[in-house]
Amino acid sequence: MLFPEEELDSRVVLMDDSQFNTYFKLWKQCSRFGFDLETYSTAEDKDGALSPNTGEIRLIQIAVPTNHGCKVIVVDLGWAPKERASKHIHLKSIGFWETLKERLANPAVEVVGHALLFEQAFMLAKYNFPIRNLIDTQLLSQVYWAGLNQWLEQVRGRPHSLESLCLRLGIFIDKTAQTSDWGWGELGNGKLSNRQYNYAATDAAVVLNIYDQLKLLMQKVGAWEHGLIECAASPAFAQMEYYGMPVNTLVLQQVTAEYELVLGQLIHQLQETFPEAVGVINSSKALLPLINAKFKLNLKDTSAETLSIHWSIPSLKLLSLIRTQQNYINYLKGIARNIKDGRVRGSYNQIGPMGLGRSNCRDPNLMNPPHPDKMPHELKQLNLPSVRSVFVAPPNYTYIINDLMGAHTAIAAQASGDKLLIEKLNSSTGDAFCIIGAKIAQAQGLGEEWTEENIKRWKNDKTHPNNEQAALLRSVSKSAHYGAQNGSGAKRHQQTVRVGSGIELSLEEAKLHTNSWKNTYSTLAQFQRQIVRNANKFKPSVLGLAEIESRAKFGLGCVKSISGRYVFLPKYPEDFGDKKLCSVRLPDACAAFWTLTEATIIKLSKAKFITIYDQHPEWLGKVWLGNSCHDELNVIAATEYVLQVATAVQQAMRESMSQFITVVPVHKNELPESIICNSWADKG
Repeated sequence: MLFPEEELDSRVVLMDDSQFNTYFKLWKQCSRFGFDLETYSTAEDKDGALSPNTGEIRLIQIAVPTNHGCKVIVVDLGWAPKERASKHIHLKSIGFWETLKERLANPAVEVVGHALLFEQAFMLAKYNFPIRNLIDTQLLSQVYWAGLNQWLEQVRGRPHSLESLCLRLGIFIDKTAQTSDWGWGELGNGKLSNRQYNYAATDAAVVLNIYDQLKLLMQKVGAWEHGLIECAASPAFAQMEYYGMPVNTLVLQQVTAEYELVLGQLIHQLQETFPEAVGVINSSKALLPLINAKFKLNLKDTSAETLSIHWSIPSLKLLSLIRTQQNYINYLKGIARNIKDGRVRGSYNQIGPMGLGRSNCRDPNLMNPPHPDKMPHELKQLNLPSVRSVFVAPPNYTYIINDLMGAHTAIAAQASGDKLLIEKLNSSTGDAFCIIGAKIAQAQGLGEEWTEENIKRWKNDKTHPNNEQAALLRSVSKSAHYGAQNGSGAKRHQQTVRVGSGIELSLEEAKLHTNSWKNTYSTLAQFQRQIVRNANKFKPSVLGLAEIESRAKFGLGCVKSISGRYVFLPKYPEDFGDKKLCSVRLPDACAAFWTLTEATIIKLSKAKFITIYDQHPEWLGKVWLGNSCHDELNVIAATEYVLQVATAVQQAMRESMSQFITVVPVHKNELPESIICNSWADKG
């Protein structure tokens, strides 16, 4: 220490404090408390303290509310192994571990903290203690200021860190001790300084103040309920990170080899048509000028998506397919690098930076693996196994995979009240696409026999001579539906159909498809414009909005979904008649409207599943939520419980959907057996 030791904060109650027992007893009775951990690395890695695999818990901080603020019990577990073992035994003798387990899991006790996924990870890994009725102030901040990340007042580019949140709420905290040595200690030889104890206590105490302020602010704008939904879903993400997704390494090796074989064949073909590109195929910097010079283009990048626009040039089509194939192989190799104990575990971000409520995952990305439906048509023809086929249940276990079944279309039907769309989704097939296909067929002069009913029948009858054309027609109609519902234009539809179906539409044909959708579901098309109008008018009065909006170039609008969840969106100059106005873009507004509701539903589903899970202690270690894409739950269950668990998953999903969707079915009466699979690729 270069400076004199500072005084210990009066709120700090260490284990040898005469008041320890008093506040320990008070903690046993309180209805909420602040919770935080400080950890240190056991590996030569500056970030080793962030993972339970390479880190150990040094301090456990518990902020107990009192009549005059709070007291913070700071439990120092020590640094040297002998000291840690001795303290663990002492804490066991006074009932600390038993109390900690009960307090963290008690559904009647609020556990308040910031970014509690970290604390959950350490509690599960070190003690197998789940945290349940948690209030995560980071999640609350993300819900309240949704969509405003780039304009928020923030510290070090982290808009929802504890420091940034305190800054916006007018609370001063000193985070300089955050990166201090929590193992060796500032006093050396494993001894922590008063400065470190004070810092640790502040982090546990300040969240109680933040909670009180944010609750009032969020209730004022109707966001509190959605903050609680996110908090209730958080234990599901902790479970996903802790248990992970089973992977069959032999299948992984076989699938990777098949994909690499195809990549080699594609590169060989490129050698014959564009040999100078082969040597620099993995260097975008070198490849881009070669492409532009050879084909007289002005491309800005060499992504598969950009190259797909020029599929009329065989070499660029090959390059696009090679790029896509490389992405698949890189994903498979990422899975291989991260396998541990036969499972792969991702790192989850519960609310993505756009603020729409969707989650994301990295190292590796388990939430968005390459989807077989999005594989380019040319690669589909090769009958490659799905990338998802590597996720195989281990012996005596099965996968349970259930999705929201076209949630975006169901949400659109509910919100818009489009009678035709509601009718189609309530029909025996629940097919909203074949009617668009019939209109496209009529406009293209295929003949009067190309009716909606015939297209449905022919696409399912593989012996019928019109089967292939009917299937393709429905496929492009489905593409037109989802693209137009999200506000995409004809050019985007052109590209989607080109890549997914191998069909080269003219721009006029693409416009015909999207116009067919607009004419078919005209009420929904009108509702899309209403979403934009509402977004330009609606602005919940979140804290500091005037200053925040002043940083946005053209101002802000706000989309509010049928679930009540909102997100702020930027405005851009738009042409409306003779006046040039600033408006939220239609594609942004539409995508936000559907996605906000979908996110609410899937988070509710997670929370409901965890509630059911907790009612079955026999499931512990034999049933777990392994992953969740934006619209599905993936649960792994021991065979002895699989039917019971599948029923629970269906119950959680259906109850969550029916809370917001009432005009169309939220399921098709599928039996629980229908969602039981051996691998992720087997999903029906």
